[in-house]
Amino acid sequence: MNIIFIRDLILNLLFPRKIETFDLGILKIYLESNIKIKVFNTFPITYSVLPYRKKIIKSLIINIKYGARTDALELMLLVINNYFARDNLWKKIVGSECDNFCVYLLPVPITKRRLAYRGFNQTERICRYLEYLNLNSAVFMRVNSLLLEKNVDTAPQAEQNLERRRTNLKGAFSINVIQMDKILEEVEERVGLKENYFFIVDDVTTTGSTLRETALAIASAGIPKDKIFGLTLAY
Repeated sequence: MNIIFIRDLILNLLFPRKIETFDLGILKIYLESNIKIKVFNTFPITYSVLPYRKKIIKSLIINIKYGARTDALELMLLVINNYFARDNLWKKIVGSECDNFCVYLLPVPITKRRLAYRGFNQTERICRYLEYLNLNSAVFMRVNSLLLEKNVDTAPQAEQNLERRRTNLKGAFSINVIQMDKILEEVEERVGLKENYFFIVDDVTTTGSTLRETALAIASAGIPKDKIFGLTLAY
């Protein structure tokens, strides 16, 4: 059994993470007043929405990551999505000259072992709810949770120093070729949608290493780099 997996299991049993109690009404007002999108002009160009350094947001992200508060996650994404819709940010981000375009949301994957242990991937939950919120919007949004694969059980990024974070994930991600072919077939068959963009979705970004390594995997499959973006809840 993987040493990292065993360590995490023991630590979570001995020191269970604190589950915060949030008043959703107050939380909504707090989130609306603290949205401040930060743009990282790296590859991929990444848009991040909330400052992780703020105690409430950090606590909220931790609870979302470990599955305790799906209601808080849904509220956070509702606030973010309303902000994007109000300012037509999807269109502004991709710079599309047409109104008919598709946004593919790609959750950062976790290994099968970690998925079996945790029971869910929080980034997929983020993507699924964003897709749901846009079912009747002008943005055609699809989630593909199978395109990106993580093949190596790496140590958690949060436990690494900045220098180690930049190398910890090298070679850890790959593309599911069957899923990529499926996407390309959908693109060819979809009538009226002229542009397609790929957003890699994560909960938090710091050095950008996770987004960079996943974006490189997508680009290696032939997707133009200017069609690939990053999106995170916090920075």
